[in-house]
Amino acid sequence: MRSVTVNLGANAVGVAGRASCKAVLIKRNALVPSSSSMFGLGKKRDRVASSKSKRHVRVQAEENNPMEAAQNFLGGLFKEKADPCPVGSTPKASFTLPSTSGDMVTVPAKDAKCSVVFFFQKSDTPGCKAEGDTFNSLASEFSAKGCQLIGISMEDVESLKNSNAGRDIQLLSDADGAISAAFDAELNLVVAKFSARKTFLLSPSGEIKAKWSEGKDMGGIKDGSHAREVLAAVSGFP
Repeated sequence: MRSVTVNLGANAVGVAGRASCKAVLIKRNALVPSSSSMFGLGKKRDRVASSKSKRHVRVQAEENNPMEAAQNFLGGLFKEKADPCPVGSTPKASFTLPSTSGDMVTVPAKDAKCSVVFFFQKSDTPGCKAEGDTFNSLASEFSAKGCQLIGISMEDVESLKNSNAGRDIQLLSDADGAISAAFDAELNLVVAKFSARKTFLLSPSGEIKAKWSEGKDMGGIKDGSHAREVLAAVSGFP
């Protein structure tokens, strides 16, 4: 309880009213509670002041850095995730998978200057078929530049063979999804898993030298510009 100290001098003071009123004596150095303390208003006012102070500090922090405030509130929902397979990294120095050619194919190939690996979802869908057709039409140009050209999907080999009939390029089956996952090219849906549409340019040691990821509209896939852009990158490869 907050109190007020009143010093009235050496003698007591008599307070007289009318004749019907009695004298009231206030002793020297008596402690007289304030009216607000008597009714509990002091504690309430202190709590309100403390609450306002905390709210002011919180609002000021949010104004100074609103993004940080949002991240704290939502548990880091908006924090940018690090790229697990950035350019310059080596997810796999080499790997071997069954091919539509009937052989086991190793990537990167020992005699290749570089390797292009394009991951795709399902070979018999329009987008994936268009991508395979475009890369196949440029296969001889990739080969002339000493580049190994490979497509990879989580489909089984027989399904890939049926879709790849009449083409020169090789498609590899990543049936268990291990290679797709290693390259962060895994599309994990509720009902099934697929390889995500991503393309990588690899050095002979497996280092990622360039990478591409197509959006949902697949503009570069449909008009063939994606495959030509990859070919241009191979042309500039040292």
